[in-house]
Amino acid sequence: MFDFEEFYKSFHLPYEKSTEIDNLFAEYCNKQGLRKGIEYLQDIGATWLDIDSYTITYLINEYTKEPSTIEEQQLIDKLKKLKDTVIDVRIKEEKKKKEISILTKTGTLKFIKFSSLTPRIKEELPILTTSNRAGKCFELSYEINRRLGIPHTIVTGFIHGYSDMSRYLHTWLELNYNGETYVIDGTLNAMITKEEYYKLKHIKIINRIQDDTFQSDLENNLDKLKGLPLEIYFVYRDEIINDETITLEKLSSSKQ
Repeated sequence: MFDFEEFYKSFHLPYEKSTEIDNLFAEYCNKQGLRKGIEYLQDIGATWLDIDSYTITYLINEYTKEPSTIEEQQLIDKLKKLKDTVIDVRIKEEKKKKEISILTKTGTLKFIKFSSLTPRIKEELPILTTSNRAGKCFELSYEINRRLGIPHTIVTGFIHGYSDMSRYLHTWLELNYNGETYVIDGTLNAMITKEEYYKLKHIKIINRIQDDTFQSDLENNLDKLKGLPLEIYFVYRDEIINDETITLEKLSSSKQ
């Protein structure tokens, strides 16, 4: 008999280790400085460290809260301090919606506060603008998916923590907007241009599910999905719907 509880425990085990790595890195940095944090990552075999990407992510995260914990000018000033990565920051405002463009040495990252696009989203999902959204990518992707009303894709993959030694499972949405492909990341309350989002998060794709496929599954395969954790469905959708055996091999091969 398939031991689902044991499978689910094993499924999350690598991310618990990644959390430990990131927490220890942050602790070393906070107590003994960045140099000590880097030494720790080198000791465990990390081959790269991308502080600027995570600084940009952090600043977007703080800016999209309500009330924002960082003012617009502070955001610009802090981004411009990342001189090894950021060339310039520009803001375009249209119909009370602000699009911020971060010109980097590898491209232009554009982002919009997602909750600013429609009042309905903010009213129905108030968690989007709070710190409570952290760690809820699966639930938020599901809830946003139900409310979008336009074609999109639910995407699941790996993202990195501070270094290549910490990996996390993450889910987001992708859609076309004004002629470009954007990512909607509910944990950031942000729409970000896809190409730059992938660079920012060091994405490794595991699975894609079209919104109409998801809707069909809810209507026609609810018996297979009832009680199933969202993250298991997002990774193993095909195996579950086709009554195939699900194993951790898919995740292991996706890490190569």
